[in-house]
Amino acid sequence: MEWLRDLIQYLELKYEYLRLRTKQEALEIVASSVAALMLGFIGLLIVLLASLGVAFWIGELTGRLHSGFFAVALFYVLIVVLGVLNKDELNRWLLRLLVRAFRDRLRLDEIRHNLNATQADESRRKLAERNDQLTENPNRGGRTEDRPQP
Repeated sequence: MEWLRDLIQYLELKYEYLRLRTKQEALEIVASSVAALMLGFIGLLIVLLASLGVAFWIGELTGRLHSGFFAVALFYVLIVVLGVLNKDELNRWLLRLLVRAFRDRLRLDEIRHNLNATQADESRRKLAERNDQLTENPNRGGRTEDRPQP
């Protein structure tokens, strides 16, 4: 019954590996999300401060401060209208951008998965060979010196 112990040990190790892999992937997702949120917040601050600077600059050029803010607001309204009109193209562009960003990570995960599948296949093959050996000759389970001679 050594093969049964090996099988149970293999399943326990596989379960532990999957549990740890799930934790690692969850942590990677959290880390990526936090980094993206931080960059997004910094980008938002940059756009906000640049917009204020441009609004004040246009206001100085025209001599009316409020006209600079209206010009910047009109620019953002134009961007929103163009985004709504080209929503499908914008979605495709964002999807391509995200796919490119995660392509290398997905390939690495696929390589890891294939490697684990190969190792699992090898372990299953060894267990099957051992089981076949034991069913063909039940006396081959241990060392022959330890068995009493008839």
